[in-house]
Amino acid sequence: VALRNARGKYVYLLDGDDCLVQNALSMISDALSNNDSDLLISSFIKKKSLGEFKREHGIAPGIYSNLSFFESIRFFPTSSQIVYRMEIIRKNNLRFDENITAGEVYSFTIKFLRFSNLIQVVSEPSFYYVMRDSSAVHSVNFYSDFTVLKALESIYKNGGDVLGKISFHITAFKLVTSFTYTKYVKNSVYDENAVNVVKEILGNKIFRQCLV
Repeated sequence: VALRNARGKYVYLLDGDDCLVQNALSMISDALSNNDSDLLISSFIKKKSLGEFKREHGIAPGIYSNLSFFESIRFFPTSSQIVYRMEIIRKNNLRFDENITAGEVYSFTIKFLRFSNLIQVVSEPSFYYVMRDSSAVHSVNFYSDFTVLKALESIYKNGGDVLGKISFHITAFKLVTSFTYTKYVKNSVYDENAVNVVKEILGNKIFRQCLV
């Protein structure tokens, strides 16, 4: 609904309990006006109970093509810290898959990258990321968790030229395990449902491509 009604030149996705840092919009506007990029990635400040911690994305600031970007990273930053050009979204009718509730942002981003040319990276943080126990990467919901395999299918279907980059496969691996195995271990969940989800993942042909 939001993407259908967006009227600006760019759109920025933000979780309901996260908030922008001071002057975030002016920083984003200045960065994009100087380079007219299709997609912008910023860093963010993680808010925990013990204080605030700036989290770097580990990527050198600059302008990248899709291929040079994936060649320069260990893995893609999959949290909501990305600004997208609306013209590309409108022209290609890009939407979030409503059947995916785990990994939906990265799945959408990969679809977007099929039609983009320039990725811009800035080191400045744009928002406060609130760590919630109820978030999808912390709370266990087997039905929702299992949809990460649909995200995985979409990611590999739309990967295009970046399918040949090791960082693409590492990101896919991290995405799937963060919503399943890693989360279950952190929460000490070892019941039959958790075992069945992990078995399905390990037996998934697309997931095995992450391990090659």
